[in-house]
Amino acid sequence: MRFENENFFGQADTDNGVIMENVQAMDNAKAFQKAVGKVMSKAMAQVSQAGSGGLGRVKDQYTPFINIYGFAQCTRDLSPLTCAQCLSTAVSRFDQYCGAQQGCRILYSSCMVRYEIYPFYFPLATSSTATTDMTKYTKTIVHR
Repeated sequence: MRFENENFFGQADTDNGVIMENVQAMDNAKAFQKAVGKVMSKAMAQVSQAGSGGLGRVKDQYTPFINIYGFAQCTRDLSPLTCAQCLSTAVSRFDQYCGAQQGCRILYSSCMVRYEIYPFYFPLATSSTATTDMTKYTKTIVHR
């Protein structure tokens, strides 16, 4: 919650968030977590590029048959440094909250990060249709 007498524009809030994780885990947890970290680092780097609109999307091959799709976004009121700090905080919590799950999202009021092993952001290839079966996710709300 944000109050009208508090100036919150340009400030990242990572104290309260929502975490949604896929209930299915990947084999070889350490290798998968390392690959997710690599994907998310690239997505975060895209966010800071001119013309990105505070949005980063990356697709990397994990195995010959599995890709990892990463997404990072900040609200437009954040400075590049504040955005990077917000995203870094969110990504650093993947290991703690998401483990080696096939997909996970961490949403804060000022930024969000997500990875999946299926394409979930637009534009999608015309031959591909991605659906999100929410019965395969658990939801955790974090308050500090």
